[in-house]
Amino acid sequence: MSNGSGPALVLIWSDVAAAQWREYAQWHSAEHLPARLVVPGFVDGRRYAAARSNVDSLWFGNMVQYEVRSPEVLRSAEYLDLLNAPTERDQAMLRNFRRGSRGVYTVSAATGSGLGGTQATLCWGDEDKPPSQEERDAALALIASSGGILRARWCDLIEDPSATNGPTAEARTLHERPAAAELRFSQVLLVEGADLRSVEDAVISALAGPLAAAIPQVGCYSLCHYGAGQAASAGGAPRRVVTGHDEQGKSVVLADGAAPVFRRLAESGATFYEVWATDGAPALISRTESGEPTERTLRVPPEPNGTKIRVNEFLPGHLDAGGLQSPVHRTETVDYGIVLEGEMVLVLDDEEIELTPGDVVIQRGTSHAWANRTDRVAKMAFMLVDGSFTDDLKAMLPAGAIDGLMHEGPEG
Repeated sequence: MSNGSGPALVLIWSDVAAAQWREYAQWHSAEHLPARLVVPGFVDGRRYAAARSNVDSLWFGNMVQYEVRSPEVLRSAEYLDLLNAPTERDQAMLRNFRRGSRGVYTVSAATGSGLGGTQATLCWGDEDKPPSQEERDAALALIASSGGILRARWCDLIEDPSATNGPTAEARTLHERPAAAELRFSQVLLVEGADLRSVEDAVISALAGPLAAAIPQVGCYSLCHYGAGQAASAGGAPRRVVTGHDEQGKSVVLADGAAPVFRRLAESGATFYEVWATDGAPALISRTESGEPTERTLRVPPEPNGTKIRVNEFLPGHLDAGGLQSPVHRTETVDYGIVLEGEMVLVLDDEEIELTPGDVVIQRGTSHAWANRTDRVAKMAFMLVDGSFTDDLKAMLPAGAIDGLMHEGPEG
């Protein structure tokens, strides 16, 4: 058991009737999850649905997970105010929960990083034989070495009743449900992977090896919704200060505020905050700007002989089967990329480079892709300068490289 120091996870398993599942999913994504993610100290939230795996021995239809900076967040006035003011729809949905388990846990050991599309929960209740510390360490090492596994975490239940919020209005609503079996898990092993098969293989190996004498109750779940909280990132458009000249030629501020133009690409989890752009070289500098230079169709490279600066935000949990978040692409530009927040991976033809805040990438017309393989938001600033390949470089590039240059947006 844990005394509850350090970051904490709220793990919730539940069932609703099949006829109510779509309404439950819509309510949770549109109302319930976002309401929690604005509470100070919430790092992120996730909603999973049962994957119906071959290794399942404990079946719940839904699994929800929140990470908070510390258990104190769950005792905060802001969070308790939320729990004591459920909406009518909140109460109606909570009364539909048929059975489940809820606990607050600390992470006692972990390996890897990232957010997988599939997560297995290996749970030990009070009546189950728990694994020894040696078995826990061996299982974690074995799972970490399995292909396709991004992250694994041992979680221990916090034995502190106040960490579970006490007698709130939401708790009273849950108690109004018809009698249903509530399970209590003292230890949970979370295994996240890129796909169901990888997670199943890792779990099977652990059950046949280090955990053979301490068999858990296993459930596999597919990620349906991920949201980052205020504790994960400040978020939002960058502040942009634009200078110019007044009628006497003195330097003045023309604009000071959030960059006004942005585009979100939901499928890839990327947001483009367009900060500025110039057309032509040398760039013409007038006393003021006659219009907003970023008000144009999203286009990755700048205009011919132009420049462009943007800030990109990369959400976790949006990797494709190859572990990439952006398409593999090449532009005829020189790009300066600066990591502002989080961690990113630059993927080239035959190598990958891990980047952390403060790192600067000089991208010289190379084929590349980007990936945020962590469970935190990442941000990069990009300055793109239109360029031209030399004849020598064109001659050595792969067939089709020039015809395949990216000229428009990442999804067009």
